[in-house]
Amino acid sequence: MGGTFDPIHLGHLQCADVVQKKFNLEKVLFIPAGIPNFKQDKKLASSKNRLEMCKLAIADFGNPTFDVSDTEINRKGVTYTVDTLKEFSEYDIYFITGTDSAATLEQWHNYEEILKLCTVVAVTRKGDVKHKLNPKILLIKADVIEVSSTQIRSLSNIKNYVTPSVYEYIKEHELYSIIT
Repeated sequence: MGGTFDPIHLGHLQCADVVQKKFNLEKVLFIPAGIPNFKQDKKLASSKNRLEMCKLAIADFGNPTFDVSDTEINRKGVTYTVDTLKEFSEYDIYFITGTDSAATLEQWHNYEEILKLCTVVAVTRKGDVKHKLNPKILLIKADVIEVSSTQIRSLSNIKNYVTPSVYEYIKEHELYSIIT
């Protein structure tokens, strides 16, 4: 599961959990982007902070198949999903994403190769609008928390959207505008 994870939230964890259980996946790697291609001009929490929040969230969530990889954070320059998939090409890969991201897949760097390197699984939430998806993408419905990282960064109280350790980390490092 790749993403900016700015911050990682319960929706990310719940989506990964649903897919892991549905496909009986041996491991789910959360891979925070180093310099995300589509967010080069956006102000993000540091990659170190985003990586640490992923580690904390996974520890709190408690699914023993979850792990974190710093492969994209350690890569120089803009990080592309296709390059990460090539690094893990020896494995049978299910790339987990939301329907909003999956709907833009054809704009991603070398998207045709992405579809050859993995099975893309798009998780749809209750409130998702209908997206036109590439027919090679598997669509999974999941009843998960309705929130985005963008929304979280603008809220004054995020306790219900992130794990306890992530909440404390965000407060301690004053990453976003949370008050309580």
